[in-house]
Amino acid sequence: MSRSLLSVYGRPDAYYLVPHAQTTSGVWLLDGSPAVVVAVDASPEDLGRAVSRAIAQDGPRVPHPSQQEWTSSQKERRAALFQQAGVRSWRSFERGSALVSVEREGETTTVTPLRRDNARPDAWSDDTQRAVHLEAPGEVALGRAVIEVLDSSRS
Repeated sequence: MSRSLLSVYGRPDAYYLVPHAQTTSGVWLLDGSPAVVVAVDASPEDLGRAVSRAIAQDGPRVPHPSQQEWTSSQKERRAALFQQAGVRSWRSFERGSALVSVEREGETTTVTPLRRDNARPDAWSDDTQRAVHLEAPGEVALGRAVIEVLDSSRS
């Protein structure tokens, strides 16, 4: 079954749609390609269209980084994102952000809010109880779901 994963960061300046790749061990990580940046005042239809395009293709499969490669691999994958957002660190990028994951598996799209992990401030945890499941959503429905779930994750 086809599958793809996208992180959507709601920052004060824009939505950052960050694609993921799945490693040969099944772990999802940033794929290193530039994020799609959508204006924070975009309509639900425009945001939904951008999200739909970003998750339309299966997420690529990549070799799983060794333990020695992990940190440098993550730094390389984040570099384009930092440049786009005009920040120099992950902490700066995440400051003021809300985060949702958008996963497409076949015809089902799931929008899941993430919350900062109390034990690790640099990590996020899925809030699966508040996830929204959509069957073959249109652009407007998908955009609205992303906006609403992002808004709910801020509270």
